[in-house]
Amino acid sequence: MPRATSNKRDETLWERKELKTCEGGFVLLRKLDYGEMQARRAFTSKMSVKSGRKKSNFEGEMALMDRRVQAFEFAHTIMDHNLEDEGGRKLDFQNQADVESLDGAIGEEIARLIDDMNQPPEDDEEEEGNS
Repeated sequence: MPRATSNKRDETLWERKELKTCEGGFVLLRKLDYGEMQARRAFTSKMSVKSGRKKSNFEGEMALMDRRVQAFEFAHTIMDHNLEDEGGRKLDFQNQADVESLDGAIGEEIARLIDDMNQPPEDDEEEEGNS
């Protein structure tokens, strides 16, 4: 029977990504399992608009939720890396402060790599119907 479960520690499923924005830097990434994808969706579904809510409050709530989603993704998908702070300490992506201390370009590149890896598969049937 085909295997349908995810094993977080199965190193054969991890993908090494060399960073373009950090010479010599790399991250080993793994895909989120279904439960983690559901948790990720739960974070974003908490963003709701209540009638009468001020725009600035909603924007602040959205920014906070975005940060929580990003922290969750970094903590659950980065299995190893060789990135350090200015003191030579290996960054701990389980720690939100370490995630937030990343150089902006490096953080954006890692976030994009994580996002690309966790996109749902494209529906080939839809594409065939649209051609």
